Amino acid sequence: MSGLSIKALFIISLAMLATGCRVAIIVPTGGNVVSSNGAYNCPEASVCEFEITEAPFSETFTAQASPGYEFEKWSDGSDFLCGESTAPTCVVSISDNPLGAVVIALFNSSYVMPIFTDVGIDTDLDGIRNELDDDDDNDGVLDADDNCPLEEPNLDGFGCASKKVFVTSETYTSNLGGLAGADQQCNALAATAGLSGNYMAWLSDSSAGPDTRFTRSDIPYALVDGTLIASDWDDLVDGALLAAITRTEFASVVSSSPFTARTNTDLNGSTLATTPAEACGDFSGSVPFSSTTAAGNLDSLDYNWTTFSVAGTPVNYFCNFPLRLYCFEQ
Repeated sequence: MSGLSIKALFIISLAMLATGCRVAIIVPTGGNVVSSNGAYNCPEASVCEFEITEAPFSETFTAQASPGYEFEKWSDGSDFLCGESTAPTCVVSISDNPLGAVVIALFNSSYVMPIFTDVGIDTDLDGIRNELDDDDDNDGVLDADDNCPLEEPNLDGFGCASKKVFVTSETYTSNLGGLAGADQQCNALAATAGLSGNYMAWLSDSSAGPDTRFTRSDIPYALVDGTLIASDWDDLVDGALLAAITRTEFASVVSSSPFTARTNTDLNGSTLATTPAEACGDFSGSVPFSSTTAAGNLDSLDYNWTTFSVAGTPVNYFCNFPLRLYCFEQ
């Protein structure tokens, strides 16, 4: 490449950078992210944004887990930096090399998102997590904060009756045969896994959502391995799950993409898109390739579990792209 071409390329790259390369740090419940110079720290359950307008740029972000949590990895996906890396540090760097600057400047928005795993707190260090220990502080007195009466099996709610919840091991486009067809998929997978009960998909069309379709449970919701995610309906929709919905009908943790479930559902269980055209044709039949709808991030404990958003704006997914479904026992 001639000296003139390199110079022109460098000028173009700086012009693109002048418009700003936006980076959003998305931090779920379970920890925080700190930057090496302290200028871009982001607290728990927050979305923090900044712009890179000059090259070179280099900043190291470190994921710090809260008590009872461990850093697992950095989230992957389109425009996510450090995706799948299990190192707690993520380096965001823009070189002053013309080619490097151009390539990175082409991406107007990038995301950094740590994933934290709930490993529980063991107050009395007896090897049993508090939520499984009927005497957390080992004082010989059964804990008073159990979710159920102090009767056997007394496992802080794990031995109590609950509504089973899972994310499907299978993926589906929006051509589901409507909400009834989505419910049928949930029940078929539940039957295959030997789960009892009747199940409905956490999915909304243009006129109905879980807030009107579901029986609002007054007993806990739990994954099929017994892990509690909410103490009742009100707890389910309050914006803070007790555990992420990452286990399938077979109780296995989802380990392959997609790590998202189609929802079109707000945190309170109501529909987001209120016309069939915006709601993937009410999930019945084929739709234009460009049609999109909201989905939830499986790893999230905050509102992102049902409506994955950046800076409060839902990140929509193509209707024809296969995603998972959340299934709730009624």
